[in-house]
Amino acid sequence: MSSLLEHYDKLLQRSEQTVDDEYQTQVMHEANTLYTIFSAYVTCACCALLAWLLPGKLSLLSMIPLIIPWAAYLESSRWMKTKAPRPRPWNFTKREIALLAVLIGLHISGLGYHVSDAGFATGGFLGAIVGGVLGGTLMSTKMRADRKKDQARLDAELED
Repeated sequence: MSSLLEHYDKLLQRSEQTVDDEYQTQVMHEANTLYTIFSAYVTCACCALLAWLLPGKLSLLSMIPLIIPWAAYLESSRWMKTKAPRPRPWNFTKREIALLAVLIGLHISGLGYHVSDAGFATGGFLGAIVGGVLGGTLMSTKMRADRKKDQARLDAELED
């Protein structure tokens, strides 16, 4: 295990020292799950807002905040796979899909509005839609495969 992953274990221990019992620990982890989900929506909303507020091609910088939740997800997933199988893909409700579609639509339309090159705006819009659908599908498939690999690896470790 890398020293960074060991550091994460120490961070979790320190975090759990802030509560008094298992129930409080469970509630804290549930609250952190809600925080993670809510922060993803807020990040999407901020990206959409920045796409409309930043002038011209600077509006492309509105995609930078997306790095934060993705980097956090990738790193926490890397830690989790050493402990338990990573979770299944999230099953979005129709309301969540609608909210994400509105936020992503606002983001893309803000980018399209501010980027003066019509060809770039049209290609970027279509590319974002195709890339988003393809990326979401591939990510879901990869998450399922990763979960199976994690489960098999952890089961093999238990048998040894």
